[in-house]
Amino acid sequence: MKTLPLLLAGCGLLLAGCESFSGASDNFKAKLAIRDQPHIRTFDGDVRASYEAARTAVDQMDFHFQRGGPAQGELEAISTVGAGESLRQARQIVMTVRFTAGTTPAGGTDVQVWLREIRESDAGTSGATTESPLRDSALYETFFRNLQHNLSPPKQG
Repeated sequence: MKTLPLLLAGCGLLLAGCESFSGASDNFKAKLAIRDQPHIRTFDGDVRASYEAARTAVDQMDFHFQRGGPAQGELEAISTVGAGESLRQARQIVMTVRFTAGTTPAGGTDVQVWLREIRESDAGTSGATTESPLRDSALYETFFRNLQHNLSPPKQG
């Protein structure tokens, strides 16, 4: 009979631990969501023109088009495979771009960009692959600068 109270107490502790673990999981998800926020800029021009300028910008950055189109309002591209921190690692960057009609009175197109880094250790074997958002990368500014340049009309001389 003494084992029943001990068993109930153990179950109570176990359930209390589940609640605190659930809170930690929610906290982790919130932090991850903050890290995965897009970089957003508004450009003059409609969605189709902004998409075409972005497609050219992606090519200029040596990314390879994967999928998307102006009708979907989305573009996804991936970089070439590069060396990681050691010779046994590989690294790629995935760029996802979304285009929506601007919400300001001036119109334009809102362009949202997400960059994610994919790393594979022991490339060529069944090594571990990780994917993580890139928050602070010069690639964002390079992309936006190229997109703006591609939208600008050529200067008459």
